[in-house]
Amino acid sequence: MTTIFVRREVNKCDDGEFPNLRHVSLPQKMYNLLQGGRESASITWSSNGKTFEIIEEEFVKIIPRYFGSTKFSSIKRNLYYYGFQKCSKNRYFHPFFTRNNPAAISILARRKDKAEKINIRK
Repeated sequence: MTTIFVRREVNKCDDGEFPNLRHVSLPQKMYNLLQGGRESASITWSSNGKTFEIIEEEFVKIIPRYFGSTKFSSIKRNLYYYGFQKCSKNRYFHPFFTRNNPAAISILARRKDKAEKINIRK
């Protein structure tokens, strides 16, 4: 059984753009990085699009620019707070975080002490 934490509100601008990266959720930032651009060498989708891998040596160079943190361990900890599971070294999975489903990212929420839980049976 997998426990998923769900956010009830989506904070997005009307035009779909985020004017300030500090107000964008970690899953949305990760998805934006995975979708390409100049930082694509630091994070990549698996061939099936259900997991992603972080290339730590490259990723640590972009952490301050995108995440407001300087430590890779902080990013990993936050991935766990959002319900991501580690598959192997620096490879992560979440059932709602897939390559061709950006709309599902809006239901991912950061776990809090008394977060609402949804149990999903595999």
